[in-house]
Amino acid sequence: MLTALTGTPGTGKTTLCSILERCGYRVVMLSDLIDEMALYESIEEDGTRVIDEEVLRKALECLRGEDMVLEGHLSYLAPADLVVVLRLHPDALRERLAVRGYPEDKTGDNVEAEALGAILVRAVMERDHRGKETPVVELDVTPMDPEAAARKVRMFIRAASRESLNELSEYYPGHVDWTGVIAEWY
Repeated sequence: MLTALTGTPGTGKTTLCSILERCGYRVVMLSDLIDEMALYESIEEDGTRVIDEEVLRKALECLRGEDMVLEGHLSYLAPADLVVVLRLHPDALRERLAVRGYPEDKTGDNVEAEALGAILVRAVMERDHRGKETPVVELDVTPMDPEAAARKVRMFIRAASRESLNELSEYYPGHVDWTGVIAEWY
């Protein structure tokens, strides 16, 4: 089963995937695939790779039917059987990105994207390209330590692989809402 693990940069995807790897899951980092397959158009001054999403989507077709967790904020472009979107309170995200030394403008863009649920919306909209009703779930990792978040993701994968989608229903898009935070900004 191909699981796409996505979320705004800083939500904990890489940390969570290192735990999943220790639990025996095959984890592939999308950024590594992009580099190996030279799937970027250019590299900006800050090191950001400019990606043509249509080219990436087509290249990821080779993963259809693979049994792995694909980590990356664009992993929802893969022909996944399950998409897990990590969510993090915007204030906590701002703190994490500051610790990482992100420039203020890049931090602001990512915090705003998280507050608006941009990755979640894109993951849901991508269902048409996957050609099936792939379950998309969102997990608010704000109150969780990485081990607890990994346990939830493992539960999601087990439920989706058994097609026990009713077990996922409380995590379907719409239960994480940061609009109150946005209102405080203005």
